[in-house]
Amino acid sequence: FGIDSSANGLDLNRLLVSHPNSTFFMRLENDSKDLELNAGDILQVDRSINPLVNDLTVVTEVDGADIQLIRWVNNQTEIQVWGVVVNVIRQVKK
Repeated sequence: FGIDSSANGLDLNRLLVSHPNSTFFMRLENDSKDLELNAGDILQVDRSINPLVNDLTVVTEVDGADIQLIRWVNNQTEIQVWGVVVNVIRQVKK
């Protein structure tokens, strides 16, 4: 166990963001225990990625405006993928 001494110079954009033009950050308002997410977690969502089975995705219903978080499965036809969650940023001490 150790911490890299270069941690003082980390650029989170370079470290985490592969597709800057399609990357968005969202903060959760409520807990989602079934997805192991907590209120206040920040989701990094990449809209350029196609989801794979079990990916955490941000979706909308085809005719709706509500945003939902779901685990992706192949046969979901009545929803539209808005993006794929690639990282979760969580505060560990308040």
